[in-house]
Amino acid sequence: MESGSVLMDSDQYLNRLEAFLASPLPKSLFAAHPNDVAKPSYTLPSEWETWWDWAASTPEPWIELLSYYTVVSNSDDTMFLG
Repeated sequence: MESGSVLMDSDQYLNRLEAFLASPLPKSLFAAHPNDVAKPSYTLPSEWETWWDWAASTPEPWIELLSYYTVVSNSDDTMFLG
């Protein structure tokens, strides 16, 4: 592979990354401060509605997701993500 094509691939990657970070969902996540989200007056961005509805459903699917990725160590019963 020539060095010029590696640079082109890097440029393409950076362009795609920049486009993704500037898209509505990541942009809204970066714009929201966690302390503001907890305020009663906070208005939920429309980009978050699908996830918010999913996370608020019963039983809480995010807890199931977390438990799937949580492993209990047999040696000392501590939990870690793995």
